[in-house]
Amino acid sequence: MSDSNNNTGCENQGDSDPKDSLQMHRGYDFESGMLSRARQWHDLLPWLQLVRSLRVCASPPLLMMVALAMVLQSLAARLSIAVRLPPPVLYGGTGAERSSNADPIPVAWAKHWLESLQSESLLMMFVQVIVTLLIWIPVVLILLRQGAVLMAGRDLESLESCLRLSWTRTWMAWVIAWVPTVCVIVLLAMLVLPLAYLSSASAPWLGTWSGVVQWPIGCVIALVGIACGVLAAGHMIASPLGWAAVVSEPDPDPLDSLSRGYEYLYRRPVHLFFYAMVSWFLCGIAYLLASAVAGSATRLLQAVGEFAGVTSAMGASNEILIFFPMVVLIALGWSIVGGVYLLLRRDAGSQDIEDIWFPPAKKRTPLPRLPETAASDDRSGSGL
Repeated sequence: MSDSNNNTGCENQGDSDPKDSLQMHRGYDFESGMLSRARQWHDLLPWLQLVRSLRVCASPPLLMMVALAMVLQSLAARLSIAVRLPPPVLYGGTGAERSSNADPIPVAWAKHWLESLQSESLLMMFVQVIVTLLIWIPVVLILLRQGAVLMAGRDLESLESCLRLSWTRTWMAWVIAWVPTVCVIVLLAMLVLPLAYLSSASAPWLGTWSGVVQWPIGCVIALVGIACGVLAAGHMIASPLGWAAVVSEPDPDPLDSLSRGYEYLYRRPVHLFFYAMVSWFLCGIAYLLASAVAGSATRLLQAVGEFAGVTSAMGASNEILIFFPMVVLIALGWSIVGGVYLLLRRDAGSQDIEDIWFPPAKKRTPLPRLPETAASDDRSGSGL
């Protein structure tokens, strides 16, 4: 009996598949999980793609566009100062123009714009802000678009396509720029009216109940002030991010784009701070290189001018070269904002960085066909 059991056990053991008892190491699977899309370094560290924004610094059309916008704004600022100031103040009473107009171009550009805003007339300040937005919004949209395209791993888009996109979506950027300001003004106006009533003589009961009413009114004022602070503080960051959304999404809505900017600011502040550090580092490198280029060019041209005996024309060229690093810095800074928007969109909504909208390509109309008679004549002529 025991022999039969032993034989049966041996038969069962012999029938078992040796592959089941033998475990082979088939290697590591790098095509699943977190490493499923890890092909390059920027797949693991996507912010490395911001380095591609430096290509904007080597684009002459983009740099010339920024330089033209700065010149136009400087002229507008000088004009607003000339309109506001009487001739004795503008020329110092001696026929000589004021010294601020003789500053180097970058200094004069910033100084004249700030001086134009320091106006006693609220209307003049409003006009200056309108002129600034009118000059810069199309340029900024183009730079944001190029930065987003570079962040997505593509080449620079054609300037014609960017101009067309900027022209069709400029009105959205205007809405994004003014909605937070209007909301803050409305909220503050809601406080002004009741406070004016309470401070007037038409509220004699306030003297009796001042201790009871003071704290509830203070709470309401504080809540409205916090709402205004959230809108005003986030406006400087949310609006550029909203502009980047306008040029990156297929069917953008201005209010939705603005809400994205506020969402990315207040939901991902740590990510935004880190990307800002990387951006400042890249801008610092670009500014140092541009300053070195401008300094070398200035010294070389100065040597050539001294050798040729022509020094009068060197002053204008030196101011233009001093102007160059600021042009590079502005172009690079706005293009980096377009890339940072895609990074924040990925962090907040898990949307791929490469998922960026491109306008449909123009359909090329085919050449017209020749009539049958012309085609037959052509064939007969070729046969001869």
